[in-house]
Amino acid sequence: MLDDTHQKHITWIKDKNSTTKKQLYQEARQRDHRKLHQMKNKWWDDLAEELENAADMKEYKCFSKEDATLYTKQSDILQRWAEHFNSMLSMLFKISFVNWCLFGNL
Repeated sequence: MLDDTHQKHITWIKDKNSTTKKQLYQEARQRDHRKLHQMKNKWWDDLAEELENAADMKEYKCFSKEDATLYTKQSDILQRWAEHFNSMLSMLFKISFVNWCLFGNL
């Protein structure tokens, strides 16, 4: 997927005056951006489904640390949620940064 876009970019860079090559590159970049967006949405949908299934089956260890500790104190629960969201936001930043590096502003 990205190899094709990269090749089209190189081809366009070699002939900056070609509007056809520029258009082919932009279309490839947009296609890759849509595909990446779909992949990200699928990942979120799969995660939500997994968590919903775990909650429905009362498998709360999905919401705990790797040691399968069940948190009962409010402060421990809040600390765990903070850890979870920090890791998710960190991942989102990495994904966004990769998006920016690969695709720039469309």
